[in-house]
Amino acid sequence: MRHHGNAEPRTGPDRAWTRAGRVGVLLAGAALVLAVACGDDDGSGSTPSTSEPGSTSAMPTDDPGTGGEPGTGGESGTGGEPGTGGEPGTGGEPGTGGDPGTSGEPGTGGEPGTGGEPTDVPGTMEPPGAVVAWDFSDGVGGWVHGYADYSPGMEEIIAFTAGLEPLPEELGREGMAYALRGHNRSDDLFMFLAREVGPEEGIRPGAAYAVSGELWLASRSPSGCFGIGGAPGESVFVKAGAADRAPEPVEADGYITMNVDIGIQSQSGDAATVIGTMANGLDCGEVGDLETAPWVEMSTVWTHDVPVTADDEGRVWLLLGTDSGFEGYNEVMFLRGITRIEELPAE
Repeated sequence: MRHHGNAEPRTGPDRAWTRAGRVGVLLAGAALVLAVACGDDDGSGSTPSTSEPGSTSAMPTDDPGTGGEPGTGGESGTGGEPGTGGEPGTGGEPGTGGDPGTSGEPGTGGEPGTGGEPTDVPGTMEPPGAVVAWDFSDGVGGWVHGYADYSPGMEEIIAFTAGLEPLPEELGREGMAYALRGHNRSDDLFMFLAREVGPEEGIRPGAAYAVSGELWLASRSPSGCFGIGGAPGESVFVKAGAADRAPEPVEADGYITMNVDIGIQSQSGDAATVIGTMANGLDCGEVGDLETAPWVEMSTVWTHDVPVTADDEGRVWLLLGTDSGFEGYNEVMFLRGITRIEELPAE
């Protein structure tokens, strides 16, 4: 937990708070064309004569002669025109091997699966339910206030007040808080906020839900102080939870109490779990007057102990509050928070 202040944090009896501060490949083929030309050497067509000059193949005559004109042995044979071996063969047109095969249309493997309808939180597979976030700097946001655990007729001396107020200067920023204040004249004052969550936010009639969240508040109650009936910090218990009906004060047996089970001070109830105390970690001896003590922002992560079942109209109610054993002036500033309401499997 984060404490936002100057002193070391201290823990309460049940919970602790935190203070702030194709690739493509191309193939090409080519056909090789060969041309062969054939031819004989230039020939005589006969063997050259070996006779001596003037001799012939005829018998000699009486007169000296030349034996006739020298024979040429006939025209020299050419052996025929040189053969070309025919026109050069092309080997046929180059083969393409056929059109490239496509192996069929690419398979899609079916339509992508959606895994069901999306939940309230993008990118997750959380159970059905609701996530409720708020910041009182943005307004009341549907929350209502009240107080209980006192005897009729004590209203005036309790002097309960509630509503939006500017953040204290010492928190170091602008904004608003939902402040609750009152004198604990009954030694058991419960001051609270409640908010309805319905079907438009994802709640189903009759379904059971686990509830958890994170809460930021401001306290001016130091740690380690003594007080009337109990300490102003450690004896004021912060509670959070949920109910199947609108939490409100009712009169029963001559006492103004809650219509849902909130427990008794340090004890949790079916509708409210103790998640910490108002002790803010500042040393009591260094603070001085409690009514002028500095405010400290604190936060905690919490889980409600008991599942809540939605009513027939699909509604549950969130609950925040302080349950005090300190018989003095009590005050708390609720700042912001987030609550997760997760549906449980049906039994």
